[in-house]
Amino acid sequence: MLRNVLEDYLDSVSERDFDYPLSSLLQAMGFYDIHFTHGGREIGKDFIAKKLKDNIERQYAIQSKKGDINQTKFTNEVYPQLLLASMSGLSHPQFDRNMPRRVILVTTGRLVGNTPLILQDFNDDLEMNYQKERVEFWGKDQLIPLFEEYGLSSIHQFTSQGLSGYAHFFQTYSKTLDGTLSDRETESYSRLWLDDSLDYRKRILRGAIEAEIIATRLIERGRDYEALTAYLSLARVLMQVMYENDDAYVVSIYQEIIDEKILPMCKRFFQQIKKEWEEAEKSLLHLCLGHSSFPMLQYLVWCARIQEALALYFFLTNDQSEKDRVIVFLIDFIEKEHGCGHIAGDRYAISLVWTTIALTQTGRADKAIDLVRRSVIWLCDRVENGFGLAGYEADEYEETAMLLGYPFECIKVEKNSSSYLATVASDLAAFIGDKQFYCDVINDLEACDIAYTYWQFPDTNAIFTIDTEQCRTYPNIPHQYSIDDFGDFDYAEHIKHEPHSFQITKKLGARSLVLLSILLKDRYFPTLWKEIVSENQASTENPTCTSGHKT
Repeated sequence: MLRNVLEDYLDSVSERDFDYPLSSLLQAMGFYDIHFTHGGREIGKDFIAKKLKDNIERQYAIQSKKGDINQTKFTNEVYPQLLLASMSGLSHPQFDRNMPRRVILVTTGRLVGNTPLILQDFNDDLEMNYQKERVEFWGKDQLIPLFEEYGLSSIHQFTSQGLSGYAHFFQTYSKTLDGTLSDRETESYSRLWLDDSLDYRKRILRGAIEAEIIATRLIERGRDYEALTAYLSLARVLMQVMYENDDAYVVSIYQEIIDEKILPMCKRFFQQIKKEWEEAEKSLLHLCLGHSSFPMLQYLVWCARIQEALALYFFLTNDQSEKDRVIVFLIDFIEKEHGCGHIAGDRYAISLVWTTIALTQTGRADKAIDLVRRSVIWLCDRVENGFGLAGYEADEYEETAMLLGYPFECIKVEKNSSSYLATVASDLAAFIGDKQFYCDVINDLEACDIAYTYWQFPDTNAIFTIDTEQCRTYPNIPHQYSIDDFGDFDYAEHIKHEPHSFQITKKLGARSLVLLSILLKDRYFPTLWKEIVSENQASTENPTCTSGHKT
C-alpha cells in the first residue's frame, strides 16, 4: 500500500515539490555537505553532496528531473548536463574537483523508449574514453525502495508506536483524498514527525515526504489553508531539529521551505480569497453559503482563518508592496465583515493577535483598537447572555453548542467564564499603548467576571509542541487597571514571568515565532512582539534576509 501512495505521489508531483524530499533522502542516506546549486529554483536544479563509501570519499553531482525522460529530452537537455557534471563539475565553492566524482541522474518518472540504451552508451564512453565513473540512475523504480528503506518503512515497521503511526498515516492520507482532512487533524498527525527517538535525519525525511504527499492532495482539492498547515508543520520539525543540532544544512532547508512553500502558499491564498470575496460583492457569508451546511459558524471560522493566513504573509514577506496590499485588504475586510473579532472559540483567538500587531506596526492603531474592542464586546456578550466561548481543546460540536445552544434546554453545556481571548485582548490593548483603551478593556472584562486564561512555555523544545508537561497554566490572572508602558511587562502575572528570549530566534529570527503561533494557536510570545515588529520593519530594508538569518 505504501508503494502505491509513493508511486501516486511521484506521478503527481509538480515543479519544485520534489526538492525537499530528495534532499532529505540524500541526508538520510549518509550524504553530507549538500547544496542546491542550479539557478531558477526549478525541479531540474542540481544538487551537490559528498559521501564516504568503501573508505572512499566522493564528490557527487545530482541532476534532478521531473517525469519520464524520452530520447529527445535526454539528447537535448539531460545529455549536456550530465557531460558537464562529469567532465568539468559545477562552479560552487563546496564542489571539490580533486575528489573522485560521481554523477546521479534522478527523475520522478522513468527512462522511456531508447533512452536506457543511450544512457548505457554514454556511460561506456565515460569509462573507456574519459576514465570517469558511470552515471547512476534513480528513477521511480529506484526512488520508491529508497524512500521505504531510509524513510517511511524503516520508521513505521519496527515499533508499536511506528505501527500505530503507519496506520495513522493511511487514515490521514485517505482523508486528503476525500477532501475532509481538517487543519486540526493535519497538525495533530504531524506531531508524529517530532519523535526525538528517531535520528533527526529520519525525522526530516519522514516529515518532508509525508508533508508533500498530504499538501499535494489537499491543494488538488482546493484545501489551501489545510495545505498551508502541512507546510507549517514541516517547518516546525526543522525548527525542532535546529534547536537540538547545529547542522547548517537544516537551516538552509528551513529557509527554502519558507521561500518556496509557505510564502507562495500564503500569496496564493491571499490572491484567491481576494478575488472570490470581491466577486461575491465583498460578502464572505455569501461565499460560505455555497460550501457549508452551517454557514454562520463556518463564516466565523473563515474570518479567523483569513486574518491568520494574511497576517502570516505580512510578517514573512520582505516585499513592502505586498505588505501594503495585505494591510489595505485586511482593513477593508475587517470593516465589511463583522465576524472578524467574533471568534468561534478560544482556538481562533490567535487570529486577533497578529492582525492587530500588523495594523499597529503600519500606523493603523485606530483600526487595531476597533478590532480588539469588537472582540471584547463579543466575549462579554457571550458570557453575559449565553454560555461563553468554547475553550482551546473544544471540537466543532462543542464550539457550536457553546455559541448557539443556550436557548435550548435539550443542549447540555456548562457555562464557561474563563477565556484565552480575554488574555489576548488585554495584552493587545497594552501593546497598542492607548492607556484609556487598556483601562476600558480590563474594566469590561472584570465587570463580566471573566477569568483570564494563559499557557506559558519555557525556552526549551517545549515551544514546538502542545503535549508537554513543561507548559505552565494560568487559570485566572489578576490584571492592573492601568498601565504605564507595555515594555515594563508588569501589568499581569503571566507577562511578568514570560521568557524574554528564545534560543531558536538566534538562528531563525523573531518572526519564526509567528509561524509557531499560527500553527499551534495556544501561544503568542507577547514579550517578543516589539522585536518581531522591529525585525519585520528591517526586513523590507534588507530583503535578502527572508524569515530570519541567512547562514
